[in-house]
Amino acid sequence: MRTHPTATELCEALERIRAMPCCACWPADVDDVLADQVRAALLRLEARRPAGAAARPPATRWRPPRRRAISTAIDLKRAASGERDD
Repeated sequence: MRTHPTATELCEALERIRAMPCCACWPADVDDVLADQVRAALLRLEARRPAGAAARPPATRWRPPRRRAISTAIDLKRAASGERDD
């Protein structure tokens, strides 16, 4: 298994990263990106990913679980107070 991506793979990976709206401010030069340790690690990870592989889908908005409908056949307040229907 190869540990270091080639220069062309790094360039292609940088193009894919800069195409993302959140990373458009990244430097266009590979050497400038490699000077930053965090960006260099992310660039190498992107270069190892196959070109045709889709990125992770965007996270969906969290929604609370749905509540079950309470049956209206029983009056819960009356039942709690001890009243009974005769």
